Order: sequence, then structure tokens, then C-alpha cells
Amino acid sequence: MAELHVVAVIKAKEGKEDVVRAAMGSLMGPSRQDKGCIRYDLYEAQGAPGTFVNLEVWASQEDINAHLAQPHLGAAFANAGDALDGAPQIYMLNPVDVA
Repeated sequence: MAELHVVAVIKAKEGKEDVVRAAMGSLMGPSRQDKGCIRYDLYEAQGAPGTFVNLEVWASQEDINAHLAQPHLGAAFANAGDALDGAPQIYMLNPVDVA
């Protein structure tokens, strides 16, 4: 089975960037230990402070589903609370064959 790639975009309200940065940063260690995690990296967009992009690679859909149910994920979003500017945008990616 092919690896599954995920991109999550999380935006902070203006002035709340540090709260969201800390909350999302707290996910790095525990999420990298989740079963099936191949890659779990957090970035902040250049020129768009407070826009965080999480790049993930998982071994299977079951592993992603299990990750989404982990308490550390819920705790991080609870800690971010009202500092988030809307719901995270999560994209499951399909490879594009460019022959």
C-alpha cells in the first residue's frame, strides 16, 4: 500500500500566533510516535505569520484515523481554543501522474 500524504493548514487569529504555535508544536513529539507516522512536520508560512502548515505522511488510513483519535491531538486544539481563526483545513493528497 502507498503512503498517505496529508497537509493541514491551521490559522491563528491576529495577535494569537504564539498560542497556536505552542499548541501545534506540542503535537510534534507525540504524533511522531503514533503508529504508522512516517513524517510529521510543522511549518509557518513565510509572509503569512500565524498560518501554520503541517506536512504528514502515514503508512495507512487506519493509522491516520488512530492519530485523529489520540488525546494529544484533542489537547493541542483545546489549548489553542479561541486563538484559532476557523477550523483547520485538512487535505488528503492524491499523487498526480504527469506522464
